[in-house]
Amino acid sequence: MTDKQRQKKLLRDRGICVVIPTYNNGGTVADVVRRALAECDDVIVVDDGSTDDTAKILQQTHPPAPPCRVLPQKYILPSLQGGAGGGPAGGGSAGGGSAGAAGAAGSPFTIVTHPSNHGKGRALQTGFEKALEMGFSYAITIDADGQHFPEDIPLFLKANMEHPGALIVGSRQMDGTEQNSGSRFANKFSNFWFYVQTGRRLPDTQTGYRLYPLRKPSRRCGIPASRQVGWGAGRSFTFLTSRYEAELELMVFASWHGVELVPIDVRVYYPPREERVSHFRPGKDFARISLLNTVLCFLAVVYGLPLRLWRWLMKYVRTIGSLLFFVFFSIFVVTPGAWLYVKSGPMTEKKRLNLHRLIQWLSQFIMIKLGIPGTTFSWGDKTLPKQTLQTLPPADPPPAPPCREGSSHLLPQQTHPLAPPCREGSGHLLPQQTHPLAPPCREGSGHLLPQKYILPSLQGGAGGGSAGCGSAGCGSAGCGPAGCGPVGSAASVLICNHQSHLDLMCIMQFTPHIIFLTNDWVWNNPFYGFLIRHAEYYPVRDGIDELMPRLRSLVERGYSIAVFPEGTRSPDCRIGRFHQGAFHIARELGLDILPLCLYGPGKVLPKKSYTLHKSPIYVEVGQPISQAELTAMGDTREQAKAMRHRYVEWYQDICNRMER
Repeated sequence: MTDKQRQKKLLRDRGICVVIPTYNNGGTVADVVRRALAECDDVIVVDDGSTDDTAKILQQTHPPAPPCRVLPQKYILPSLQGGAGGGPAGGGSAGGGSAGAAGAAGSPFTIVTHPSNHGKGRALQTGFEKALEMGFSYAITIDADGQHFPEDIPLFLKANMEHPGALIVGSRQMDGTEQNSGSRFANKFSNFWFYVQTGRRLPDTQTGYRLYPLRKPSRRCGIPASRQVGWGAGRSFTFLTSRYEAELELMVFASWHGVELVPIDVRVYYPPREERVSHFRPGKDFARISLLNTVLCFLAVVYGLPLRLWRWLMKYVRTIGSLLFFVFFSIFVVTPGAWLYVKSGPMTEKKRLNLHRLIQWLSQFIMIKLGIPGTTFSWGDKTLPKQTLQTLPPADPPPAPPCREGSSHLLPQQTHPLAPPCREGSGHLLPQQTHPLAPPCREGSGHLLPQKYILPSLQGGAGGGSAGCGSAGCGSAGCGPAGCGPVGSAASVLICNHQSHLDLMCIMQFTPHIIFLTNDWVWNNPFYGFLIRHAEYYPVRDGIDELMPRLRSLVERGYSIAVFPEGTRSPDCRIGRFHQGAFHIARELGLDILPLCLYGPGKVLPKKSYTLHKSPIYVEVGQPISQAELTAMGDTREQAKAMRHRYVEWYQDICNRMER
């Protein structure tokens, strides 16, 4: 795959398309579209009622090509896969158009046509609606007059990956260009009033070269509420103006609603004056811009400023409230309760296991039942769709063929090739499969989540019995704390990327049979240090070789060892260098490696931040890697390098899915 192909795939994976509004640009639009298609496969052209030969040129720009899917099939919702005629999303004439719009049959790009001229603001609104209809989450807007360089699209892609959800604003580099004094004054005039209205400085507020997050400023684009998410959900607005100054209005409202604005340098080309196509009318348009700025200044006082203050206040309310709850709960409930329980008698294996169950319950309570303010938690298996508490299968599905004898699965047994016998009277929403992260092997005990919320990959033990064990597939004899089957058969070395203090709670809720190797500050923490010390968490300062006998004993008792190979939290959520410790432990103890990947904790509570931010949190469980596979990678150093490379690609794939 070439670099250009990888770029196009990444644009599509992140749900980014190109929108080109045009009005009487017959001399330049074909070149702009061709160059945009060279950078991005998904281009939408909005012909705003052109009266020249623009429409004809667009139809002739490319020869007919077989229709293709706008997005990878696995990312397209059924409702977006075919129009009224059953055509694919963004496809040709069958179902490809909408009221007042037509898709070019078989064309490598989509054409939407207005019957008459409505202005650039309305053209952008139509383009955004079409992009959302086709399943996209972002739109890069390029003017059709040839001033912008489509070759700068990779700069917008890079900025989007570094600032997901942000509105990326191109800042035109004017050096060596011929710009008249009126345009320079208009830009400075607009920059000044934008700062007055939002409190943010941007070097160029009049450029049309931008990347818009469609699922955040959608309320200002007049998009139907049924397709809105984020801060625009539930309401529908149109632009205050439908002309080109609507771009300024959209940016102002985005700023008021907390959308990050990121400027990037882009090139610009101004053709000779005799070749320029301009629809700017100095007197009338300047008066309209002045009127818009007057309205926006008024709204900034009565709407924008109160909204900014409320958002700032709520950020600190969420942070201080969460901190006070954590401190109170830790000092006055958890630590005293654990101390009384430990001191009430000799420390036994059952007591230690109950301490682990307490840690698991606390993690579930904070992350799921109570929830961190401003966040949502979800999880998934790398081979299965993402699961969330909000998107569970229905409780009463249609009648299905019976399961194996004595079971009551909600889905037919044959829907999954790895489905073992299910427990009598259980109500699993999905069939089960074997996974090293198994809950305790006693009836009615210690599940990761309420039974209906457990992922299939986390329900089964190594011996093939169901989660929680029962008469079918697992007897009481031979059941160890790690799951069904021989004692210790489910133990493994868990590795995970490290982003935040929240990482441990994200992992500990999967099973009580996890031991973490911690840093000194965690080991000596005044809030929960007593609990983790008696739960046999060990500090890495003792050295791996010194800890090995104790780790071997824990593995024999059915516990998995969790290690963060990076050793420290990533300041920007990127995957850091992997150390060899986890792979050395796996080799010495003969254990598989079970990879987990986190998204979001580092955005909710970054390394160098003391306030909580809004972001979803997602955990994905990978497939176990056997010692034979690890040995094939080389020594532990090569294993660490190879696994880091896998994590970089894995995390990027999760980012592409979560940030759409």
